[in-house]
Amino acid sequence: MLRKINSYRGMKINIMGYPFSNKIHKEPVLPEPTWARNIASINPVVLNAAIAISSILASSFFNKNWIAFALALAIIIACFILDNLRDRRNFSLEEEWDKTQRDAIESIIKTLTDGTQGIGDALHISDKKERDKQIAAARKAIMSVVRERIGPNEGVRANLFEVHSDDPIELKASPFVHGGRQNHHSSRRFTLEDESLRIAVESNQGRYEPDTTDFSDTNGKPLEYGCFAVMPVSTGDKLFRLLTVDSEYPWDIDNFHGKILLNHFASLLCLTYIKDENAKSIPIATARDTE
Repeated sequence: MLRKINSYRGMKINIMGYPFSNKIHKEPVLPEPTWARNIASINPVVLNAAIAISSILASSFFNKNWIAFALALAIIIACFILDNLRDRRNFSLEEEWDKTQRDAIESIIKTLTDGTQGIGDALHISDKKERDKQIAAARKAIMSVVRERIGPNEGVRANLFEVHSDDPIELKASPFVHGGRQNHHSSRRFTLEDESLRIAVESNQGRYEPDTTDFSDTNGKPLEYGCFAVMPVSTGDKLFRLLTVDSEYPWDIDNFHGKILLNHFASLLCLTYIKDENAKSIPIATARDTE
């Protein structure tokens, strides 16, 4: 149920604000002496300062100006100490970033695993009434996690649009499954005139727009949000829902959250509709084309 996603504008993948770093391939090591590698790694500013102060040091020594000699010696030692402290700080900062990445990834994986397990447990309940109750609870829980995991802590809105009519096609936000900022329940209605729904129906793909500054609504007014992402809750041939998130400011929702992570949440939601006999759906055009 994972699907392709329109790229629109590319952006470096981030987790919790920190960019992924590629730790698989190491930097190539040149066949050079250790002393040459160490000198090359010194900050150019420090190296230039050391050369200048060394000249002063030599001049003071030959002119027997011991005070200037001692002062220059102290400065050059301090320069190397400060450069070493800078390298140690950068190393500690990289370690902290790596730890933050690992913690964020582990947290997201645990969230997705718990969600999958919860849905699996609900689907195996034999009593239909209790099963429907647990599945409804699972949907609300997933939407709550979408709100918590996608974008910044504040200003994000999440809605799940359900099929209101299939002729003509129209989707409206569920009154029971939504969350986020004030007035988070969307009054919007999706029709095939909307590009987001058209992309979902025609190619089973999501849409991600990190900056809506130049966008306007059907009345020509600026949008009330600065970025948004839309993901179909669908199988290969049926679209059950549209999962949407938006935020107040441009780039609040980054590439990773608006595409990859939202796609996973949409896939989890899809599991709750596959066996739901009452769930309305509309056909995916790509499925019809292959028949």
